[in-house]
Amino acid sequence: MRIRTDRDSRGFTLIELLVVIGIIGILASMLLPALGKAKQRAYRIKCVSNLKQIALACKMFANDNDDRFPWFVAASVPTAAVPVWQSLANDLTYGKLLRSPCDRERLDAVSFQVLQTTNISYWYCLSADELKPSTFLSGTRNILNNLTGQQDASPTLTATTSNAQWHRNVMSALENQGQAALSDGSAGSYRDTDLQRQAFAHFISTGGMTVGPTTAFIIVNP
Repeated sequence: MRIRTDRDSRGFTLIELLVVIGIIGILASMLLPALGKAKQRAYRIKCVSNLKQIALACKMFANDNDDRFPWFVAASVPTAAVPVWQSLANDLTYGKLLRSPCDRERLDAVSFQVLQTTNISYWYCLSADELKPSTFLSGTRNILNNLTGQQDASPTLTATTSNAQWHRNVMSALENQGQAALSDGSAGSYRDTDLQRQAFAHFISTGGMTVGPTTAFIIVNP
């Protein structure tokens, strides 16, 4: 029969406990940044998904309105974001899709009926055209105004192929890039050079509702 001794029944010493805590702390410090990056990546993927659904809603709207997006159906050129997005209520269904998970300054919309600019993370492009698949349709609001270098200087921003770029301090979860959807229904991430390259394709697109090359990249930013 084995007799238990004090050595068998003793617990961790203080030093052993501190070593274990130290190891756990080191592992946590190694894992947390990776988890944070994974979370930001998931947010960006969800943001692209939102834009794809917005593009699909716009195309469904155009299908019911002679290939016209909401801003072509309006009696005058719309310069307020809320009414245009509200016109997509039947096709987009959920107003919360207008808020990007990368946008910490915006809140989910309760419904389209009470939609406000504080619920919107995306702009729409006035020269987007269902019949010009390479034109910009929508994108994240962290785009610069080429006239002032500011993001929210005006609700209507203009960009060119040479200076189209993203704001570094707005929607920082996007990490110096932005997301955009095209009139063909595609959506993805764009760095400054990608944005400028696509802006060139946007400008040389011909035909459609506007006929001839697109001479401006004018967006309505919330």
